[in-house]
Amino acid sequence: MYVPPHATPTEQEIEDLILQLPIPFIFMGDFNARYSLWGSQKQNQKGKLIENIILNNDITLLNTKQSTYIHPATGCLSSIDLTLCSASIALDYSWICQNDTHGSDHFPIIIYSNKSYSSSSQLPQFWKINKVDGSKFTVLCENTLNSTTNNNTTTIHQFVDILISVANDTIPKTHSKMKIVLKLTAPAHSDKSN
Repeated sequence: MYVPPHATPTEQEIEDLILQLPIPFIFMGDFNARYSLWGSQKQNQKGKLIENIILNNDITLLNTKQSTYIHPATGCLSSIDLTLCSASIALDYSWICQNDTHGSDHFPIIIYSNKSYSSSSQLPQFWKINKVDGSKFTVLCENTLNSTTNNNTTTIHQFVDILISVANDTIPKTHSKMKIVLKLTAPAHSDKSN
């Protein structure tokens, strides 16, 4: 998610967005929100808004107070990139911010799974995206979504369920023997006004 520096979202707007996510969720982005809870020296209204959302919902902040952004003109560091998740999975992940921006004004954020798998039957399956039958996927998506739309499918949960079902039918899966690593990198945009 990206909230521009001068945008003023309401608490209700962000909560409505979060309520559309399937649980458990990981929700991250450049919120341009500053607050001491995640290591910011300064505080702003968006920071207070995010703090309220965390406190009033079953949400955990994964950040470790490490700076996530460096202002290109001043070199000032701040923590404006946040990673929120369902409280039920908070202990399953570790949050790490790299020290090299790799040319961006945001430091890459990496989320590691803390889960270990004792047998291959417990390993999660991954789709082999490079093996997808694109035509079959497209036709099945169109047919399923068109027939369900006629039956009043309107929620994001229903839409996601349909896409997952189509993917399961058209994309082969594999097991991975590696520890799961979600490498989520902050957007490459530049916020000159931060």
